[in-house]
Amino acid sequence: MRTLDWNPYCTDVLEAYLLLKLRKVPANSMSLIGWTLQRIESSIMHIHFRKREPFMSEHSIDQETTPLDVAKTCAALYSRVFSRLVTRHYNHHLADTGLRITQFSILNAIKLSPPNSINELAELLGMERTSLQRTVEKLIAKGLLQSQPTGHKRSLGLALTAEGEDIYQQALARWEEAHGEFTDMVGADDWSETVGKLRRYSSKLQSTL
Repeated sequence: MRTLDWNPYCTDVLEAYLLLKLRKVPANSMSLIGWTLQRIESSIMHIHFRKREPFMSEHSIDQETTPLDVAKTCAALYSRVFSRLVTRHYNHHLADTGLRITQFSILNAIKLSPPNSINELAELLGMERTSLQRTVEKLIAKGLLQSQPTGHKRSLGLALTAEGEDIYQQALARWEEAHGEFTDMVGADDWSETVGKLRRYSSKLQSTL
């Protein structure tokens, strides 16, 4: 049995493993991908990870959290790996429109309901305000968005230009392709249920921040 120091932030192996699982490849498959998945699972099961030095607390030593526990259960780690994979999937389909999924999401949010402020839009999209501001400015520079006075002091007055509307419609068709492939991989019903759970989790976390 090998003894290694586990680094929970080495996400390449985790990413590859999750990607194979996402595509629902059985570990006992005779394909190259199935063989790879089987080797990864076998390696994980046969590695003994060194424990960190005991931390004195009110918890017993038996209840101590190990690096492996973190690597196998960390919500931040797995949500980041999953988000990266999904982003790459959608970006691949949107490539010929010149948009990335983040930019498409901004155009879609503005079409759905023009925001009163950058903060409001950032909250809706789960983005940092400064990052969103830069992206909006780039979309304006590309001629896809325009900002016009609305008569309301705090309103951004953001709207899609004619060119922005045309690009949005092209991107929407590509998004439908990407989303269709994704739901075929993970299951439409499973994803619908997961979306509901993610919304509830997000709401609970938001109430603590």
